[in-house]
Amino acid sequence: MVIKFKDSEKKLLRILLNSEVTYTAEELSEKMSVSRRSIFYLMKSISKKLLSLNIAPIKNIHGEGYYLSDASKQLISQLTLHESGREDCHSKPNLEIRQAIFFLFLIVNMKVSTLSEISYVTNVSMNTVLNDQKSLLEKLQKFSLDSYGDRNGHHVVGNEKDIRSYIQSNWKALNEAFNVLFKYRKNSNFNELNNIEVYESIIAKWLDLIEANNYFYFSDDSKKRIKFIYALIVSRMMHHHHLKNTDLSLSEEEKNLLETHKEYSLAESLLQQFGFSGFKNEILYLESLILGLQLTNLGIGGKSSVKSLVKDATKKVIQNFERLSNRTISKRTQLLDELFIHLLSTFYRVKYHHQYDEDIATKVQKKYSAIYVYTKLSIRPFELLNDEKLNENEIALITIYFGAQLITDNNYEKSVLLVCSSGLGTSRLLKAQLEKEFPEIKIKGPITKSAYNNLKSITSEIVFSTI
Repeated sequence: MVIKFKDSEKKLLRILLNSEVTYTAEELSEKMSVSRRSIFYLMKSISKKLLSLNIAPIKNIHGEGYYLSDASKQLISQLTLHESGREDCHSKPNLEIRQAIFFLFLIVNMKVSTLSEISYVTNVSMNTVLNDQKSLLEKLQKFSLDSYGDRNGHHVVGNEKDIRSYIQSNWKALNEAFNVLFKYRKNSNFNELNNIEVYESIIAKWLDLIEANNYFYFSDDSKKRIKFIYALIVSRMMHHHHLKNTDLSLSEEEKNLLETHKEYSLAESLLQQFGFSGFKNEILYLESLILGLQLTNLGIGGKSSVKSLVKDATKKVIQNFERLSNRTISKRTQLLDELFIHLLSTFYRVKYHHQYDEDIATKVQKKYSAIYVYTKLSIRPFELLNDEKLNENEIALITIYFGAQLITDNNYEKSVLLVCSSGLGTSRLLKAQLEKEFPEIKIKGPITKSAYNNLKSITSEIVFSTI
């Protein structure tokens, strides 16, 4: 019997075939960039076809996720699962992704990290690899990093904190590069990729536990970001790349204060799962990352004294904006609540030197130039809390809140639920734009994808989703 699998079914099968961990429907949805409902449909179709071939179907462990048995994997591996129109998946990545692949070779413990190996996985000539290496080196030097080669391959040289800063600044490209490399993970030279996948799974469960205890409520994007970034960091830690005492730029008073936070024990618990006990610098670093994650709602986390300071500063920022723009904010309470949640995480990002570095400032300045200027002039009360200027991207994020508020229309009638994986600011801007385009409807939300998946019933007539 000849059974044909659709390309989407092949893609899902390859994910499960090459994985040593279980995947939830939500995680599969994220990996394949399709809806959760589509995942269930694909699994049902795949399982039906596997049964017709006398192969055990996709299995599920309640509360854990989906997987294929070893026997099924062995039988499925004999099938042809290449996408239609291709001999394999060996396509050419663009320059940014090739540089990211090169950087992963430098920082992840690959058994082979030679230029010829990089040429093979990127599917470009050796001459192109050498040019990529040159342009990557220029980017690394901006972070005070360098690279060198020896008989075992190529490696990055520099301070561990600077390496982690580079990872944070380029995480999206690195994540895409990781996905390109992931198809080679059965090659013994790339075993570390399997380990990183397991680390991501552990981190995801830890984040879910934090949210389940009503401590913090993170945006979907921030969870995806920290899951990947910290999995890479754990991989480096497993090979003895740790932060030094001088890496954190914190006074003893600040370190002692951080140790009193609940977030300290949360960070410590995750590190213990990876076998790291007593690594104070690493606990403090992870704590600073937790505090700086974008939130969708405010739980019981965070220091009450800091919350009070940020709340007062938020009020002053809004007052400054109203005065400079000569506008009165109609939904002032809503703006205050949402901007406060955003500025609380911003406070910690600034304090612990993790300012937002993805380039959104250019787009925001172009589209909302006047609002950006007003925002930049209004935020001084907040900047004084850490006595440090916000970078352009952080200012742009705050601009989004004011921009969303100024274009909001108050006429609501029909009910629509908005589902958005981005942070509050972007979600609010999207909501405001929808309200402007469709003044006759009432927009509920925004809520995250995970919150939507946990809804027992949907009362809105329509669902708008960016997923």
